[in-house]
Amino acid sequence: MLQKLRGIVLHHINYGETSLILHLYTDQKGRISVIIPGARGKSKNKRISLFHNLSLLDIEVYFKQSRDLQQIKSSIW
Repeated sequence: MLQKLRGIVLHHINYGETSLILHLYTDQKGRISVIIPGARGKSKNKRISLFHNLSLLDIEVYFKQSRDLQQIKSSIW
């Protein structure tokens, strides 16, 4: 289910060559982990600053309760 969430970045981990895993604290779901594919690509260098620690984000996530790692909607960033 696609949900709009507001959260604070607690920590980020580089995953693979271009992806990031963010640990967020959200107002609705608590602490969640989100994968962002392609966030560290050559054309995305200026956007990486959006995901530093303690940044506020308004994101759309495909949220499934059974998953530990949620997927972000790619068209919002």
